[in-house]
Amino acid sequence: MMRFLKRIEIFYLKRDSEPKLKTQSIDSSFIANKQGTKNNDYLLSDKEKQKNIKIRQDNLLLPKNQQKWERYFIDYNRYNGRKKYFKKDIEVDTYGFILQHHTFSAKRPDSESLEEIVNKLPPNFNTLRNSKVNRYTQYMLLDSGYCTKKNREFLKNKGYKPLIRYNKRNTKYKKKLAEYKMTKKEKEIYKGRSVVEHSFAWLKSRPIINQNYQKTILSYNGLFSFSCSLINSKRI
Repeated sequence: MMRFLKRIEIFYLKRDSEPKLKTQSIDSSFIANKQGTKNNDYLLSDKEKQKNIKIRQDNLLLPKNQQKWERYFIDYNRYNGRKKYFKKDIEVDTYGFILQHHTFSAKRPDSESLEEIVNKLPPNFNTLRNSKVNRYTQYMLLDSGYCTKKNREFLKNKGYKPLIRYNKRNTKYKKKLAEYKMTKKEKEIYKGRSVVEHSFAWLKSRPIINQNYQKTILSYNGLFSFSCSLINSKRI
């Protein structure tokens, strides 16, 4: 299904790719795991795998009542009570065409997944080349959950101009807040971020996508890719 999604994307971007890729938006959402399936721990990031190794080593030295829990791909989240979740990221273009999707652990913050989904994008977006011409500069529109210095630098190195709503919890200094304040033109461009919210609403209107009933994450990702293809086919 992922191959089919890529074929639709290649066909879609054959003509007028610059205006289509002018603004790109990323957002994430929780997916409730209804089946109570395997945790698919091999899908964890390298950083989380290293944490699990350290927790196992520490547990050998601790009594049972003080042992720590390992991090899992499908797990509880403090914002969502007792249900088990994982997370999905999607990236869309100016017109809501879904360019890429990415699955990650429920325990991870949104800001840590940005590099992974952007690195999945094909090289034919010519982001670095277009960054040298103001007319074709590509903007990345993100909410405050992705607001970190690391993410801003990463996007600039990729050739994007990041428009990220600043997270006031990151600093108390007014000068810092003024530095990341958007101009009038940037605020107008940032309004285009609503398309990613609409795309997620269309995807999660399907019960089989809104909640995971599959035995593996790979099966769910196949269904997710198929749903993205159905939405994208209407954009062609």
